[in-house]
Amino acid sequence: MLDEARRLPATFFSDLYPALLDDGYIYIFGTAQGKSKFKELYDMAETLTGWQTHSLKASDAPEVFSPALLAERKATMSPDEYSQEYENDWTANVIAESVYNYALRTKTIANNMISNDFSHDSEYPVWTAWDIGGDGTAIGFFQVRGTQITFIDYYENSKIFDMGFYASEVLNLLF
Repeated sequence: MLDEARRLPATFFSDLYPALLDDGYIYIFGTAQGKSKFKELYDMAETLTGWQTHSLKASDAPEVFSPALLAERKATMSPDEYSQEYENDWTANVIAESVYNYALRTKTIANNMISNDFSHDSEYPVWTAWDIGGDGTAIGFFQVRGTQITFIDYYENSKIFDMGFYASEVLNLLF
């Protein structure tokens, strides 16, 4: 059984497929997210003999997802987020990300509170913000310079779950 199929490496299925040839079974679960490898696998499975696909929309399963829960979720999510997470909408393609990843990726400046400098200043201490989860760990590095926050680096890894590794990586960075 595999869950969160949209997060699997691109070669995962081709690496696993030979093991399934001799009466093997695999159950793959996940949330729709755009034209991903998971979508390709889903589409392929619909054409193969002996394979089955099932798509469970929350709105079709009131015994699992109460109307009250769905109404609450709709009120707290964007229409695309809701469609992707609860209605298996492959076209919504919402990718959640952390604020420090967003700032580094887009260099967006909001209300002059976040600097677009992205350089290290040895006059200020370096702070970190951590997102530790079962799907990986992300670390944002930033400095507070007066009233501005300056993001200076970002590190992410989803293959190692040893916190000692991450502590060592942070301590070894050359700032």
